[in-house]
Parts: sequence; structure tokens; C-alpha cells
Amino acid sequence: MIIVNDTIRQLSMLLLIATTLYSATDSNANQPTGWEFDITAGLNASATYYNDHWQGGELSTVTWVSRVQGTAERQFTRQLDWRNTLEIAFGQTILQKEGPGPEPVWSPPQKSTDLIDYESLLRFTLQTWIDPYLGLRIISGFLDTRDPANERYFNPVEMTESAGGSRSILKQDRIALTARAGVAVRQTIDRDKAQVSSASPGITYETDIVNDGGLELVAELRTSTPKKILELKSDLKIYEALISTEASESDSSYWRYPDINWENTLIINAAKYLMINLYAQALYDRQINPDVRLKSTLGIGVTFQFGEAGEN
Repeated sequence: MIIVNDTIRQLSMLLLIATTLYSATDSNANQPTGWEFDITAGLNASATYYNDHWQGGELSTVTWVSRVQGTAERQFTRQLDWRNTLEIAFGQTILQKEGPGPEPVWSPPQKSTDLIDYESLLRFTLQTWIDPYLGLRIISGFLDTRDPANERYFNPVEMTESAGGSRSILKQDRIALTARAGVAVRQTIDRDKAQVSSASPGITYETDIVNDGGLELVAELRTSTPKKILELKSDLKIYEALISTEASESDSSYWRYPDINWENTLIINAAKYLMINLYAQALYDRQINPDVRLKSTLGIGVTFQFGEAGEN
């Protein structure tokens, strides 16, 4: 597995250097106008309050979610395009519960949303039927609260390096559909893996690293109405592991099942600073759960959008 990782990294570096040198000496390359930014930041909050005279057992709640989505892309030359995408989100829920006395009490804040998702995609736009690409994706969270007595920041971490070919299937003024497929290697690092041993009573925590390699397929759909009153973003990611360090460490073959992540976001820009966000996600990972995991959120809150094309 280490040999596979090193080989892909070396080939990716050689391809990057060769393409960059070729682009720098190409006198016919289009000169770039600069970075293009698309950033959306929003805060959604809701609160429900019941006084002491309310009957029925309802309890008050407070929920807030902050989310930032940003893309920075630049066409350096006619043959080289670099896109960086970052999504960070964090939210908490505070619940009112019955206390030891007659008055209800508020529970400590509980994490409801936690995501750090960064992707860097380098495409070699060679004006052919398919464009080679190199990709890096890092997924983590701000706070790991699986064990309240041993909380950790930025854990676990999943890194995926990929290389393959991409193609724009459909591209018009208000709709774009792209797909890419290739090989990928993935590392999952968990610094808070619980270990139970009969030799030493109690639970100990160790760093667990899983390496695997396989194939990936990514499809991205972007569409909007005029003036972007409605915006739809749909991303489908499928990863099929072919080799894994878990093959020799466990009798289970669940790592051979494909990992599927389908995310859909519908944005309604109701006013200049008012946005309605409907998010739906379907996840399938046989190692975690044999069934498809579904998540949906509806948020109404304040949002800010920034777009810019720079000179640098």
C-alpha cells in the first residue's frame, strides 16, 4: 500500500511539473484574468420557548448552524486550471429538560453539525475529449465528541489523493454537468480509536490508520434560474476500494463495498440577505451501517454572498 501511494504521488508530481513547464513556454496560451471567487456565508438560528403554564410536556430548544461555502478557481494557462473548494459548518443544539426540582434546566450545548471539507482539483485542459486531473480531498470536523472524557479537535481525518480524467458533459449559461473518474488512494486517521484489551483492564486510546486504494467516480451538477433566485447543487461521489490494510487485520470484507455520498442543496434567495436552504444527503458505508443513512435540514437565516475576479 505504501508503494502504491508513493508511486501515485511521484507520477502526479512529474505530470504537474511537465505540464507547468510546457504551459509557461507556450506563447499561444491565454493569459488569465485572475482568481474567481464564489463565497457564501450564512447563519441559521431557531428557538422555541414554553413557559411554566404550558401543558403537554413540551420543552424549549435553541438551535444554531453557521456554514461557509467557498470556491476559488483560476485558469492559469490554456492547459492548466486549478479549483479549490472549501465547506465548513458547525452548529449546536441546547435542550431544556426536566430537572431535579420543579423548574426545568438547560442541558449543555450538543453538537448537531460539524464539517470541514476541502478539495483541490488541478485539471489539465488539453482541448481533448477528456481532461486529465489530479485531486486532493481532506475531510474532518472541528470537535470529536464521541468520548466526552477525551474530546479531540480535528479528528478523525480522511485524505484522498486521486488522478484520472474529467469531462464537461453539459455546459450552458445556467446549467453545468461534469463528471470525472480515476484511481484514488485514501488514508483514514483516527487519533481516538478505543481499544479494549483483556490484559489491561479499561479502555485505552490509540491512533488507528487505515490505507486503501481503488476507483472513484464523481458527478457534479450546478443549475440556477435567472438572477439566481433558485440554485441547485448536486454532488454524487462513489468510491470503490480494491485493496486495503483492513484485509489482513480483519475477517470482515465490508471494506469491499462501495462508499456512496449523494449531497443535494437547494438555495432560495428570497431577499438580498435572506436565504432559505434545503439540504438532503444520502450516505452508504457498509462498515458503519448496512442501511442507507439519510439527513435533511431546512434553514432560514441571514446570508452573505461574495464574488470577485482578481488580477493576480
